[in-house]
Amino acid sequence: MSSVLFAKLRLLGKRLERVFALVKWSIPRMKIGTEYTAHVLAVKSPNYARIGKIAVASFLYHNPKSKVVIHCDKSTKEKASFEFRHFLKRSRVQIVDVESENDTWQVQKINLLVAIARLESNFYMDCDVRWNANLTLPDQCTIYVTEFKLREKSPYRELLPYLDFTNPNIEMLNTTFVYLYPGKFMDLELECIVGFHDELVRICNSGLVARLDVPQILRLSEQLGFSIFLAESGREFVALKSTDGHMDGSFLESSYYGATGVEF
Repeated sequence: MSSVLFAKLRLLGKRLERVFALVKWSIPRMKIGTEYTAHVLAVKSPNYARIGKIAVASFLYHNPKSKVVIHCDKSTKEKASFEFRHFLKRSRVQIVDVESENDTWQVQKINLLVAIARLESNFYMDCDVRWNANLTLPDQCTIYVTEFKLREKSPYRELLPYLDFTNPNIEMLNTTFVYLYPGKFMDLELECIVGFHDELVRICNSGLVARLDVPQILRLSEQLGFSIFLAESGREFVALKSTDGHMDGSFLESSYYGATGVEF
């Protein structure tokens, strides 16, 4: 079998699996378990509304008492309304507008994290994930997974001399999933996430960072800002997953579409 034919058959297999899964996830189930509200950011490209269907459908299937709020901009709202029409009719999904069309998606994500931090049982998830089991939300702040210490990896360790913080062991926290336990943070503290993010952007634009490293840092600026914020806050948190791999088949897996272009 030629490699081209194999690739076409593999693609067809993935599409069929996706169709069968979506049909399965669309079947109503007995509403048992805990009631959560998941928030998804789908902006800048209609593709994010399309791939978000896997995340939303699988989450609602495994958490049948829950709902999803999808935050869209003008480029994604129409596509989201089409892709999620089945769930909209059943009031399982709500589509709302992002606060600012002109902000980067990184700033929009931070604003969303801050907005839902005060809401009980409300959490954020990326649109390129897939749920394979139900969620049991911890009773404290939760992130997706801990990746590495900033001082152990370039180009992040080169940033450290320019950042004003006291914790030398700051870890990169993956924000594919974030739950900021309500009541843990004051409003002024939450605003610091934006401040750390903006400082990272300023440093990147100041010439202090190698030009080739700037795109990578800016792409992860919300994740870096959030990681610094949580470390500096001194609050305890847990990771939803102890380890993570690309589409690893665990109870919650990510395709990391933004970095890989791969879809479920």
